[in-house]
Amino acid sequence: MSERCVRCGEEGEDRRTLRMACFYAMDELNVPFVSERAHGTLRKRTGTKELSNGLEIPVFSEEPTGELNAQMFSLRVCKACRASWMGAIERWFNSVETPRRVGTGIFVRENGVNVEITREEWEARRGR
Repeated sequence: MSERCVRCGEEGEDRRTLRMACFYAMDELNVPFVSERAHGTLRKRTGTKELSNGLEIPVFSEEPTGELNAQMFSLRVCKACRASWMGAIERWFNSVETPRRVGTGIFVRENGVNVEITREEWEARRGR
């Protein structure tokens, strides 16, 4: 069955589903996410385990501690668009930005976080 990639529009049969859950209303973004509910079992974090590469991963209890009922957002894309998304996530992860401190006291909400902006940025936003 042929499907269209929601990002580039390519028609084809080999599609991938990208899923995201971050407890934020992703439908506020200009992205054609499909909203779905995720259900599952919650477990208490009991510690960490070190991997051979030095990274640590969380360890969770065997016994359930609650139920998960979260909103998920998904996209059906081609392999090339999935690869581009993976690269974007990698670039985001490896380029941590220092918080801006401009001293104006003008804060706006951007994607769920308060960000201080300059007077010029504020005026430009008001002119939209």
